[in-house]
Formats: sequence, C-alpha cells, structure tokens
Amino acid sequence: MNYMVVHEQLKAGGWRTIVPDMPRCAAVTGVKFESRKHSAERNVINRASVLIKANNELPKSTTKTVRLKRTVKRCYVHFVHIDPIAKSEGEN
Repeated sequence: MNYMVVHEQLKAGGWRTIVPDMPRCAAVTGVKFESRKHSAERNVINRASVLIKANNELPKSTTKTVRLKRTVKRCYVHFVHIDPIAKSEGEN
C-alpha cells in the first residue's frame, strides 16, 4: 500500500504535514523538507506497525483529492510504501 504524505507551506510561515489516509499521523515540523519527509515516513511506518501488532486492519490507501486551503503557499507530495505481509512475517 502507498500512503500519500502532503507537505503544505503556509503563507503565515511554517509547514504542516498530513497523511490523509492515516488519521493522527503527521510529521514533526522541520525547517528542511528532507527532515519533514523522513519524519513522516517514520511515523507512517510506526503507525502501521502498531496497527499490525494489534491485529487491526491498515487504513485503505485511496486516491483522495487533497483540497488546499487559501492559507497554503506551496505543496509537496510524496508516497510511503507499506507492505503489511512483509511487516507481519518479519515480526514472527
């Protein structure tokens, strides 16, 4: 599964990073894009790992359209790949 990560640069300053398909999963706000990207990837993988360990289903990765607010100056998107079968087999 591929989860979309959206990084929004706000006109007022600073960044907001969200994962639309995985509620309560975001990234630590960082100055550099690479640090935000790495933080978001770690958080998505950790959240997926917790859900798998608890025998919960992973949220479906969808092709949602993300509507940007007027307060967004710039937007970057990347995807994080999660293989739930490999994760669950690797933990046994």
